[in-house]
Amino acid sequence: MENFRRMKYLRALLVLLIFSPPAGGSIIHGAENFSITLGGEHGWENISSSEGLVETEGRFAWPGLGIAPSGETGEHEGGELYISFDSPDFQDSTGNYTTLFSNLRFSSGNFVRQGTGAALCNTTGEGLSLQGNPGAVFSERGELPSFTISFWLYPSVTETGGTIFSWRSSVMPENTKSANPLYQTIQASFEKNRLVWEFSDMWISDTGTALKARLEPSGIIIPRKWSLHQVSYDSVSGLLEYRINGLTEAAAYITENRRPDGSPVTGLIGNPSNIDIASRYSGLIDEFKITREPLPEVSIDTLRTISGYYPASGGKFITEPADTGPGRSRLVSADISIIEPEGTESEFYVRSGDNFYTWTEDSPEWVPIADGKPASKLSGRYFQISGGLYPDSSRRKTPVLTWISLKFERENAPWPPLNVKGYEGNGAVKLSWNAPADSDIKGYLVYYGEGTGEYLSPGSPVDAGNNLSYIVSGLENGKMYYFCVASYGSAGKDSPGPCSPEICLRPLAVKNNIME
Repeated sequence: MENFRRMKYLRALLVLLIFSPPAGGSIIHGAENFSITLGGEHGWENISSSEGLVETEGRFAWPGLGIAPSGETGEHEGGELYISFDSPDFQDSTGNYTTLFSNLRFSSGNFVRQGTGAALCNTTGEGLSLQGNPGAVFSERGELPSFTISFWLYPSVTETGGTIFSWRSSVMPENTKSANPLYQTIQASFEKNRLVWEFSDMWISDTGTALKARLEPSGIIIPRKWSLHQVSYDSVSGLLEYRINGLTEAAAYITENRRPDGSPVTGLIGNPSNIDIASRYSGLIDEFKITREPLPEVSIDTLRTISGYYPASGGKFITEPADTGPGRSRLVSADISIIEPEGTESEFYVRSGDNFYTWTEDSPEWVPIADGKPASKLSGRYFQISGGLYPDSSRRKTPVLTWISLKFERENAPWPPLNVKGYEGNGAVKLSWNAPADSDIKGYLVYYGEGTGEYLSPGSPVDAGNNLSYIVSGLENGKMYYFCVASYGSAGKDSPGPCSPEICLRPLAVKNNIME
């Protein structure tokens, strides 16, 4: 995989995982305890590659990772409003609308359509009320843009009177025949086991006539069964369309002649008004969305998306290698916060090593980890996590991962050598230093290069063994070189400590005494 190419620029990416020693900096028998966290409040930017996954809401309203529904990418084009109902806090995740009040109840039972939750509604007449912020479609006077309203329903009953969507406003357009304001409404209500959409005075023709539209499907809504409802308006063509489970059930052209070949009539948004969802409805509602795009044409792919639920293969991810710092770290345990509805499963792995540039897709070996259990004997400087999330057998439920926190114990890195000095010679330099007050020093590494802080010359770093001096040869006379020296302990030269202060030296042909 290309994620494991030996590219030097990946070094900058290693800090993406959060390096977080615990409060108080716990030190036990010379070993430092610390943790590295993936996800949580910091999000998922440190994912190197993923397949079949999408961000959703996890615990504590932090970003979670779940399986993407078949055909979904997790990105909602033209996103205007999105409520997943995956947590008790029913809020619009786009930030365009503010929740004024909610009398809906959070449900995480077996009947959830998508994600980890849905909203349980009743017929008291008080559902979920949203107020648009400046710039929101139904909160800004002006022309009515293209839009799609979409949601899933699982009704207990479909008797006349139940209301799913309601928006009421007023407008005083300049070219109307009436001196009184027009009262605008968009409403979706049950009539004789059908969900009917009514639009009043949303469009004003060139003659000043306010137009109405009614979308009544031919098929009935079956109680206690999930169905997807989408109403779409295309301001370019004038098509107003209602689809159930991806198929067109009713349509009308809002044009001057009410036909496809007519000129579209301009839609208007009047005074800002609230959106009410499920104000009189008994059942469940899930995945409520509004976008500023009309629906695409009906296709086999979209029908498969609707009927396919979550893909049986689930989803997988791999993180960037995480640098735990100088010295060797030992994995102690893992803290995995995941919501797993009945029937769903997950698996997680970790691998480690001292030099991630040598890693391949399958080497080092991936070792399984579990929440709260002691980890296998994994140690090194770099650690990488992979995982898989799998739906239940009905493909209607997904696990949601909120975070993985790896807990480590690390021996303190050896101290750098002291008083590093240098002497120029002919095509070579001699470095010398004093040993630090650290009994675990096993040797020293000499780094050098042609730029400050960039020790990338061929052969760098070179192992000086346990000597207190070293001659670097094969250098170009007259060129400035930059040097530093690091110690390494029992963990070996692949796990050195921090470097000494840098010095710079210029070899010259006239200087020949460094070999003495």
